[in-house]
Amino acid sequence: MNISLTSDLESWVTEQVKTGSYLSATELICEALRSLKNREVIQQHRVSKQNFVDELKSSDKIDIIPLNQKLNSTEKKLYLLRAKLQAGENSPIVKDFNAEHFISGLHRKYAQ
Repeated sequence: MNISLTSDLESWVTEQVKTGSYLSATELICEALRSLKNREVIQQHRVSKQNFVDELKSSDKIDIIPLNQKLNSTEKKLYLLRAKLQAGENSPIVKDFNAEHFISGLHRKYAQ
């Protein structure tokens, strides 16, 4: 694989290798790409965490988890499940609900 760099970046890479910060340009580029990849993973984690918090806040759950509390995956799922169940309990009763029609619709949509 060949990579083209701007003259500024090429000079900077050369200087980093010359000063001994990196053994080669390849080492520097690999380190830069690993760093970029890690930054993206951290960003995805932040978005996922924020989505989780937003979902909890939007539910009708009364006892929201303190934001500084660390939760494992199972605990998060349990909190979300409880919040969804509570939201269901708080939702209005649907008039003229046909359970058989509803279930057959679910079967058509999801059974394959």
